[in-house]
Amino acid sequence: MDLLELFYHLTEFGLGAVGLLSLVAVCGRQAGCRREMREFAKANHFERLGRKLPEGLSFRRTNLHNPEIANVMRGTLRGTDMVIFTASFTENEHHKVHVRAQTVVAFPNVRGLGNRQIPPTGVSDFFVEVAGDWLILYYYARVIRKQQLADWCEKMCVIMQKVNAVARAA
Repeated sequence: MDLLELFYHLTEFGLGAVGLLSLVAVCGRQAGCRREMREFAKANHFERLGRKLPEGLSFRRTNLHNPEIANVMRGTLRGTDMVIFTASFTENEHHKVHVRAQTVVAFPNVRGLGNRQIPPTGVSDFFVEVAGDWLILYYYARVIRKQQLADWCEKMCVIMQKVNAVARAA
């Protein structure tokens, strides 16, 4: 085999390897996220539900179109019921497929708010949406790491209280 032929085979293998390495990297991130969510659930006495979402939570009319759900946990914070999970989906962008994942927190929609009653967040990648009988809050394509998850949940709880206060005043 001459040098040019060897280079061709290595290049061919390299392109396949890049695709395989990308897949391995995504799987590795998912495994790391699962482990972190499991540790968070244990430390904060949240119940782990796997892929099972609570009754009444649906993504119809949200920006999360048919997401793959993982790492579902349910617990309470400040006496408020909440669910935390990872939602991921694929999207085609300029002939490339991208996997997008985000950590989502959901609170029961106790006031029965509609999407029009939720004030704008003022942040382009932060969403507060009605998801069936729940309100979901998330940053687009942002997975919250374990070290920041407790603080992030606190922040989302405060935002939820503000949303309810604004709706009560309206």
